[in-house]
Amino acid sequence: MTTGLVCFNNQSFAVEAPDFQQTKQLAEKGDVSAQFNLGLMYMKGIGVQKDNFKAVEWYKKAAEQGDAGSQLNLGTMYEKGDGIPLDYQKAVEYYTEAANQGNVIAQTNLGAMYVDGSGVPQNYQKALEYFSKAAKQGWGPAYYNLALMYGQGKGVQQDRKKGEEYMKQGCLHKNEASCEFYAKLQKLKQSH
Repeated sequence: MTTGLVCFNNQSFAVEAPDFQQTKQLAEKGDVSAQFNLGLMYMKGIGVQKDNFKAVEWYKKAAEQGDAGSQLNLGTMYEKGDGIPLDYQKAVEYYTEAANQGNVIAQTNLGAMYVDGSGVPQNYQKALEYFSKAAKQGWGPAYYNLALMYGQGKGVQQDRKKGEEYMKQGCLHKNEASCEFYAKLQKLKQSH
């Protein structure tokens, strides 16, 4: 990304690796958690040969039932062309579904897509909206992205003081990039 915004490539993962055959049986019966886990197993090659097309197939079944983790993973796979054809519009579609359920990673990734104009027309106001939603839930990377937008005046009147405050909040919410940037700002202030 040319903007320096944080976008997450990591997807949502199951807590522990379940048994493949048992998971498949439950997934075939329509169990949404099993469908998600089966998608994950195919995507990562856990207990089965890696197959991103089968991962997409199972994630879609779970996503259709409203599973935000599957929607997030599908968005990420389509955004990155991760073993499947790159498709920004599908990424936006799935990120939007997960973001509307309050998924902070999807909100952050969707905001970044609006900043870059990937799969959607560039729209800084929409980006700010999604970053703000994620930040209100305490998601450090969203604060970092807000800080950059205010610091650079992207979609808002440039306000470095507000940008610095967002950077501080990002650090307080355990975002490493925010902490590094905030520390540099503090050193700069002390040297003047």
